[in-house]
Amino acid sequence: MRLALALLLSSGCAAGSMAELAAMKRRGDLAALTRTLEDELAWRREAAARALGELGGALPVERLAAIAMDRDEVEQVRVEAAFALGRAADRRGVETLTALALAPDTPSELVIEAVFGLCGAGEGRRIAALAEAEDVLVADGVRACR
Repeated sequence: MRLALALLLSSGCAAGSMAELAAMKRRGDLAALTRTLEDELAWRREAAARALGELGGALPVERLAAIAMDRDEVEQVRVEAAFALGRAADRRGVETLTALALAPDTPSELVIEAVFGLCGAGEGRRIAALAEAEDVLVADGVRACR
């Protein structure tokens, strides 16, 4: 794995791709970033979701919600999709974040991002039940939201 990564980096492919993603973000190119959510490489999907979240506003909420809820998707890609949903100006994002936060089988890191997204959207009351969660990080995140 390390050899493959070293070869990829030395070839300039990853650096070019990172520069391309940064340029999409700088231009505010939501369409290109949204297309990148379908990329075969998880790190590109992750970076695209993060960039969309950093841009905020009118985001592709349905696609981000589908990614965040997809149990077959790489966890960090799901986390970044939840990050973006927390910054989207859309009620559908709030519904998805609530479902993620309350589902008993959602990974802790994803629950925490959902909690922070709900807090940022002024929806902390939706997740008050999580304050008693067994997962200390989740419970602390909920308490910090209050």
